Amino acid sequence: MPPKLLALIIVTSVTCCGCASIDEMHGHAATPGGGAAPVRTAGAAYAPGVPELQRLFRYYRRVSTLSPKELDSEYQQASKAFAMKRSAENQWRMAMLLGIPGSAFYDSTRSSTLFKELTNEEFHQSAELNDAAYLMYSLLDAQSQLDKKLGAATDRLSEAQSANKKMQDQLDALKAIESTIYQRNKAEDTPKP
Repeated sequence: MPPKLLALIIVTSVTCCGCASIDEMHGHAATPGGGAAPVRTAGAAYAPGVPELQRLFRYYRRVSTLSPKELDSEYQQASKAFAMKRSAENQWRMAMLLGIPGSAFYDSTRSSTLFKELTNEEFHQSAELNDAAYLMYSLLDAQSQLDKKLGAATDRLSEAQSANKKMQDQLDALKAIESTIYQRNKAEDTPKP
């Protein structure tokens, strides 16, 4: 199924990235007391140009495994943040959330549009992020086209089934009339005692 193909491509591309919590996406890590503390990022895994892309892919991987209720909550938070500030990070989050197949708010067309906007220079992103945004835009745009074709094919199938049912009803009515005429003729042809 095409939406699952998109998820498979994304998950496959980030398998080596590990898994991070949503708080890490925002630059925080859970503390033993349940609060959030700033994440200390150091080492080769957080070299310039790499952390942003890894964080974003880890975020997608993490949210795509949330329960529907948790995912809806994350979507509500991301929507509010995006409405308040249209930053690159907020737009990435919205685009990724809208591209999660099977979610209540799945919208491949809107997601691809947000990814396409992220390829513009106004966001001042690294080349890696621009390339990743373009890749996601291309995949989701293709998915959106497939969704439209599937919707049109489903509509045509529904119309054909409706026409077929109407013809079957007419055929059944004709058979009933034919049976009535046959029974009447048979009764008339039968000699009366």
